[in-house]
This record gives sequence, structure tokens and C-alpha cells, in this order.
Amino acid sequence: MRPDDTTSRGVIDLNGTAEVSLDASGEVTATGWTTPTYYVDDGPGPRKITHDWHHVVITSATGITASAFDIGPAAGSYYEGRMDDVRAFGRVLSPQEVKRLYDVGLGVTIVPPASFTCGVSTVQDQDGNTYHTRLIGTQCWMQENMGVGTRVNVATTQTDNGVIEKWCYGDSDTNCTTNDPNYPDGGLYQWNEAMQYSTTPGAFPADCAPA
Repeated sequence: MRPDDTTSRGVIDLNGTAEVSLDASGEVTATGWTTPTYYVDDGPGPRKITHDWHHVVITSATGITASAFDIGPAAGSYYEGRMDDVRAFGRVLSPQEVKRLYDVGLGVTIVPPASFTCGVSTVQDQDGNTYHTRLIGTQCWMQENMGVGTRVNVATTQTDNGVIEKWCYGDSDTNCTTNDPNYPDGGLYQWNEAMQYSTTPGAFPADCAPA
């Protein structure tokens, strides 16, 4: 969001009771939410908004029925400014997922340093998983299966929501991490989900950086 006016402005009304607004001091405020957690830009902390672009996420462990979803009018006033990519999730995002959404919004890519040597160096995804590399011909491959992402049940279609989602065999997290027999099974990704995070040759995406 990029507000033109940051004081006492509505942002989103979910159902006439639960809403998001900017208070008189320019802080993001969730009214009618149960114990909300606020993330502004790349992490939790200060909720004050300026006239620049900000990535704002609010989570709550208690679900809200968005029966009358309005963008703009809330708290008796109207939002003035710009908004982009408004999303609602049916579960609580983790801090890591919020950070990943922020990074994806920035379009961050990390280029491996000149000291990177395929077959010797390792790479690490944003979840902290480390992968050895192997040179096959002229291409550099990861030696272990990819395991990054949040597990969703196999019955759930992986969606274009900025959150890396994966399936684990049998809907069991252990099947994405247990050695069988030599390396972790890794996650299973639908084609469209995997292509969201593809990158150009010579650059690693934000979720894969030299370790």
C-alpha cells in the first residue's frame, strides 16, 4: 500500500465489524480481530506507515468471516492512495512465509559470487535447507531433492499466492525430510507452482542462495 493520507483512514472492511485502518498516528490498526500480529515490510515490529510503498500483512489465529468485503471504506472514512495485490488466506502465515511474500514482491534475485564452484559449493534455500551441487556436463544440479516450502494436503491445488507450497508423500511432513535411503525424499511441486520461482540462467532466485 502507498497512502496519500496516512491519518485516520479506512483501508479494508471485512464484514462491517472486522476492519483494517490507519489511526490518527499513521499506524496500521486491525479492529475486531483476535490478537492480531502485524507485519510491515519485511517483519513484525513498528506499524507506522509513511507515504512510500509498504508491504502489510496482518494475521490472527482466529478466523474471520469476510461476508462483506470492501476495499477503501472502513472505520467511517475512505482510503486515499494506492493498493496492489490484496490477498486473504484461509490459514495463518508463518513469519517465514510473510518474509518470502515480501521478497517476491521486491523481485529479489541473488547472483552467486565468482567463488561459487559447482560440485564444491553448496546452495541454501530460504527455509535453511542446504543442498550439495554436482556438475553434469555443462549444467549445475542440486544433489538432493528440493524441500523448500509449506506443506499442503495433496487434495489441495498449489496456487499462485506468492507462498511456495509443496506436497509430501502421504500428507506426512516426515516424507519430505526422512532419508530414503540416501537423501531426503523432498517436496512434490505442481508445474505451475514450480514455474513461479524459476529464474534466468546465471542467477539464483531469492529462495536459493550460495551457502
